[in-house]
Amino acid sequence: MEAVEFQTRTRRASAVPAAVAREAMVPVESRPQAPLTVVSEADALVGQLLISGDGHLMGSFEGQVDCAGELLIGKDARVRADVRAENVLVAGSIKGTVVAKGRLELTSTGRLEGDAQTSCLVVQEGAVHFGRLEVYPGGVPELAPAPPPPPRPAGVNRAISASVHRVKKVWGEFF
Repeated sequence: MEAVEFQTRTRRASAVPAAVAREAMVPVESRPQAPLTVVSEADALVGQLLISGDGHLMGSFEGQVDCAGELLIGKDARVRADVRAENVLVAGSIKGTVVAKGRLELTSTGRLEGDAQTSCLVVQEGAVHFGRLEVYPGGVPELAPAPPPPPRPAGVNRAISASVHRVKKVWGEFF
C-alpha cells in the first residue's frame, strides 16, 4: 500500500470577530435563551402584543400579535387577533389572519377561522380551518401594505337624498 501525503493548510485569519467565535464555543445550555412570554389560562388581554422571543397564549387575547419566535396557541385559548410569527402551533381557537413565516401546525383540537399564509403546513386529523390558505414553499413573501380604499363618490349621497324627498312628497299627497 502506498503512503499518501496530505498537504497541510495554512491557517487564515478568520473574518468572524473573536467575541462571536468565543460565543460559538459556549455550550448551548449556557447560552442566553430568547425570553418566553406566557398569557396564562386565567388571563384576558386586549391590544397589541409584541413578543421578542417565543410565546404561549393559553388564555384569551384580542387585537394583534407579533412574535419573533414560535407561538403556541393553547388548547383552551381563545384568540381574536391577526397573528404574525416565525412558527405557529394552534391547539385552541384563532379568529383572524395568521402569517407563519416558517411552519403553521393545526393540531386535532385546533380551529382557525381566517386567512393564513405559511411556507410549511401541518394539519392533524380533526383540525378545522375556515378561510383562504396560501402555502409558499420558498417562504412567505413580504407584502406591501394594502392601499386605503378609495373614498365614496359624493354623488351617491345626493341621489339617495333626492329619492327620499320624492318618496316623502308622494306619500304626503296620500296622507
